[in-house]
Amino acid sequence: MSYKKRAKFKHLKIYIYKIRESLRFKIGHITNAGKVVLFSSIIILFSLGNTWVDSGSGEIAGNAFSRVSGKPAFMLLFILGIVYFSLFSINRKEKLQLVSNLYFKDYTSCILAGIFAIIISISSLNYIAWLQMFESDIISWKWPILSLCGWIMMVVGGFMMKQESSKNIKGTFIVEQTKDNKSSIEARKDNMKLPF
Repeated sequence: MSYKKRAKFKHLKIYIYKIRESLRFKIGHITNAGKVVLFSSIIILFSLGNTWVDSGSGEIAGNAFSRVSGKPAFMLLFILGIVYFSLFSINRKEKLQLVSNLYFKDYTSCILAGIFAIIISISSLNYIAWLQMFESDIISWKWPILSLCGWIMMVVGGFMMKQESSKNIKGTFIVEQTKDNKSSIEARKDNMKLPF
């Protein structure tokens, strides 16, 4: 191996190591609500790859990426990417907020993305139902319903994140308030001293 190839290989190893360490740190510090969102996203990814529509003769078969099911997977993957971005990228999210003046929280992106994806999933199920009306051979599998359940679970996880963040805000307010009360009591004791 030449020197340039070894240097490129070394830089690639360092870059992969940094990504692995940052992901390990970010996944290790996710709350229970974040873990619910991650689990629902794994269910969604698993359901998108499996067969959504099939015919009895085997001529028509397709997953969420095919025309037969209405191609909802591309939009759903984009929405899932937004959710992953809001969960895992702390620094980049802050830079985006500074540049664009858009301020959003993790639970807001999870809830809104989940609601939008539920609408897309229902429209895809509607499309499959219309196909079944015209073609009696078409069989709808359970994977679109599993995807829909995953998105509903993501919305529930978003509401759990909202509750956790409100508890954290209340807890910090109480701690700050007790610190202020202690300092005011100490100031009053100092004020009670006589000059002689």
